[in-house]
Amino acid sequence: MPAVARRLLGGLVVLGTVAVALLAAGPVLAADPATVGAVDPAAGVWSLSDGDAGVATFTYGNPGDLPFVGDWDCDGDETPGLYRQSDGFVYLRNSNSSGIADVEFFFGDPGDVPLAGD
Repeated sequence: MPAVARRLLGGLVVLGTVAVALLAAGPVLAADPATVGAVDPAAGVWSLSDGDAGVATFTYGNPGDLPFVGDWDCDGDETPGLYRQSDGFVYLRNSNSSGIADVEFFFGDPGDVPLAGD
C-alpha cells in the first residue's frame, strides 16, 4: 500500500497508509489509528502509533529532510524514509527507532519531492 503525507500548519507532517491515494483531490489519511503517525520535519521527531493505543516517539533525520514511509525490507512493517533535498540522497530505516540509515542512496535531482508506493 502506498504511503501518503499531509503537511499541517506549523510544519507538522501526518503520515498514513491507504489503499489508494487520490493525488488530484489531495492526500487521504487512513481511518485505522494503528497506521497513523506524525513527523516534525523541523526537529526530525517521529511519533507513530504502535497499534496498542500507544505512541512510539523517536528522532530520525536532519531538520528539513522530507519524511515518507514504506516497507523497505518486505517484512510487513512500514518504517521511515527521508529525502534530503539539498543533495538528492534517500535514507531508509528498517525499524521505527532512532539510529542511522540502514540503506542510503542517491536518487533524482536535488530539490525533488519523494513519493513512496507499491
